[in-house]
Amino acid sequence: MNRPDAWPINKPTDEYSGYRRSRGYWHRVFSVTSLVLLDVVFLVMLDRIFVNSKDEIIRSSGIYVERMQPHFKLINEESNRAVSDPRPNETVEQYEERFTEFFRKNADRYLTQNSPLYRITIFGSEKRVIFDKSNLSKFRQWNNWRNCFLSRNFSRAQIRTIPFPNRGFELVVWMYYTSPVGWPEIEHLVLRFWGYALVFVITTLVFYLWLNRRLIVPLGRVAGHLEQLATEGTVQIIRQPRVDIEAAYNRLAETQREVRLEMELDRLVESYQQYDEVPADEMSHRLLRDIPQAIGESFALTAVSVKIPEPDTGGWEPMGTWTRTAPVPTIQEPPDFQPEEISQRSIGDTNSACWVIPLRLEEQRAGLIFLLDEEGSLQAAGAQRIRRLVENSLLRCAGFSRRLAEERNRFSVNLATSMGHDLTNIIAGGKWDLNTIHRALNSGAVRLDPARADVLLQAFEGLKNNLQFLQEMVDIYRALGAARAPCYERGDVGRYLHEVCELFIRSTSQRLEVIQDISSNCEAVIEPRLLKMAVFNLLANAAHAIQRREDGLVGGRIEVQLRREGDHIVFIVRDDGPGIRDHTGRLLDEKEIGRIFRAGYSTKGSGSGGGLGLVWVKSIVEEFHQGTIRAANRPEGGAEITIRFPRESEVRRIV
Repeated sequence: MNRPDAWPINKPTDEYSGYRRSRGYWHRVFSVTSLVLLDVVFLVMLDRIFVNSKDEIIRSSGIYVERMQPHFKLINEESNRAVSDPRPNETVEQYEERFTEFFRKNADRYLTQNSPLYRITIFGSEKRVIFDKSNLSKFRQWNNWRNCFLSRNFSRAQIRTIPFPNRGFELVVWMYYTSPVGWPEIEHLVLRFWGYALVFVITTLVFYLWLNRRLIVPLGRVAGHLEQLATEGTVQIIRQPRVDIEAAYNRLAETQREVRLEMELDRLVESYQQYDEVPADEMSHRLLRDIPQAIGESFALTAVSVKIPEPDTGGWEPMGTWTRTAPVPTIQEPPDFQPEEISQRSIGDTNSACWVIPLRLEEQRAGLIFLLDEEGSLQAAGAQRIRRLVENSLLRCAGFSRRLAEERNRFSVNLATSMGHDLTNIIAGGKWDLNTIHRALNSGAVRLDPARADVLLQAFEGLKNNLQFLQEMVDIYRALGAARAPCYERGDVGRYLHEVCELFIRSTSQRLEVIQDISSNCEAVIEPRLLKMAVFNLLANAAHAIQRREDGLVGGRIEVQLRREGDHIVFIVRDDGPGIRDHTGRLLDEKEIGRIFRAGYSTKGSGSGGGLGLVWVKSIVEEFHQGTIRAANRPEGGAEITIRFPRESEVRRIV
């Protein structure tokens, strides 16, 4: 090519831009929010555990005995001295008033002492609150970060019950205390729990970063490419995959690219087969002219160009070019190009690359493919796949021409065999007549003028010699037919049929469901090679018919049925395609359907062969197996081919 930078280089689009625009932001927000919520839930649970642990330390250690119990004991002793047992004839209300009066006078003193006590609440009859006094500033001051983890509202209560004799009544005094300060065990507990929290938060953060790099971002990349596939129909490759999921997507994408290109090449090759008189080289040129668009769209390239060798000058002639964006690049082969190797050249400092792929067909140069990949997604393995698929399609084009010639030769052999038999009968009759005349002349039954006898005998000998020469020529043609004599054997028809069906299933790229209804005890004398060829041809015709269906459905169904009816074998192939139609799409009626078995007739129009496939099937069934073949359109849609032949025949002899 002239210069790599002469090709139009557009700024590569961000391969994840669609993903970011649509879902990337919210995926990121959701993942971060989930992480924060997880940490918050853990810290809340950890705080509850801390509160319970702190309460256990307070109750089970010297804190309660040294810091709290003396105050509670003092309050109880003073209240007992000031408010003794109920006085005679004293009511409940009076007793409650004396009790609350004592705490009104002394509550401030109790709550301001150097103790965790910060609130006193007294419940009277019917659980009424008759007194409530608290020191909230002390509560807030004593609950600090040195003795609290997260929540700073630690509160517990010491409950005292004072019964009222013979009245079924009691006073309940709740003395609330909060976190004690300056206690090492509690402060160490706080530090330990903050260590737990820090370890968990750091662990979750590291796990999130690892998950983000190993899963979230890769899934985002894969989702962006899948979205691009759904909206634009292009299969992009993730550049420099870092994790297994990206590598797995790349493998699937490469397979998808290959399948798309293979399907498009199959379509192109089949479309050329309608030209049964086109030579193989011209069919290959048509393929090379049409493949740039197929390659470019299948592998998401920027530009594709194909050239073929010029036989006279040894140079390269442009054949076809496709580009995603205008203008069309001017491409020439590099001067140091090695025709046996795939070469790659980088373009500038970007990821763009130019690939040159040589093509060979049967050890001969077939062409060059130039690929411009601005995204840098095409790897060496992808270039090898393109080369392999295109070369296989070129072989198919050449093989089709050869197969077409072989089918014509086979048909000519059959025709020569039939004509040789008929001509032999005619020649035998002519020889009989000549022998009759000869005997008549020799016996004297016919008298000739001696002057003319020599001339007549000379003409007789010349005619006899000509008949002998004609017989020898017929024998030559008949010998050609005898060289293709079949080799029969006794076998299970169902087994051969199953083998063909399995082979067909593996060989086709269509989504076809092949239903096999094969009965047992279908043994017969057959020519297995020819029978397999006929069955495979019928399955291929059914697949082509399904492919021409215009209802938009993908795939189809082929039913293969084999059964024995007395001394005959019946084989039926049904499909759910559009039925048997002519090249214009018109459904053929019963009288017209018989035409499909004629040589040169085709119902497919574009994408068909010369109509020799069914002719060869008919020849196999009728000539080699002494059977009949019938075609019909099914009422529910699709076509049906029925073959019927006897299990044994005098013609089919086992050697």
